[in-house]
Amino acid sequence: MPGRETHKYVGATAGLALAAAQAQQESKPHFLIEMMGGALGGMVGGIAPDWLEPAVCSWHRGICHSAAAGGALVYAQQALANWASICRQNAAKCRVLPQVEDIHTGEWLPIPPIPLQQVWSEICEFIWTLLAGFLNGLTAGYVSHLLLDAATPRGIPIWTGRTALKI
Repeated sequence: MPGRETHKYVGATAGLALAAAQAQQESKPHFLIEMMGGALGGMVGGIAPDWLEPAVCSWHRGICHSAAAGGALVYAQQALANWASICRQNAAKCRVLPQVEDIHTGEWLPIPPIPLQQVWSEICEFIWTLLAGFLNGLTAGYVSHLLLDAATPRGIPIWTGRTALKI
């Protein structure tokens, strides 16, 4: 039966892969940050079923370890991908330099950033980009946990109870 370490690393790999697929159009630095977020989200998702339903016996798998939960998460992936897109938009807003109009020429000129403001802007951009990857990786990690458990002799329940789905 797969243990916590297996779920953690397989989840991280699955999250990284999904985040990479979702961030293909991003610039290289943002792509790498999203992949890091995907790995982190996959790691969290990979161990989440056991946080929600701790293993107290070999029949501990209930609704959080079920095929129904996996199906619900796959269905919800589109909503998470939309949220990740919103995170990317917020990251882009962090890169925008404030501008002021020159009253003599009508030209818009960037306001020189204050160093602390620049650092804060870059931190915010990093966090929003990391969160975009995290959201994409979360589902992949959770589903990887369910697939690993479904491959064990006990399988996972379809909904709840002892009717198991095995692969």
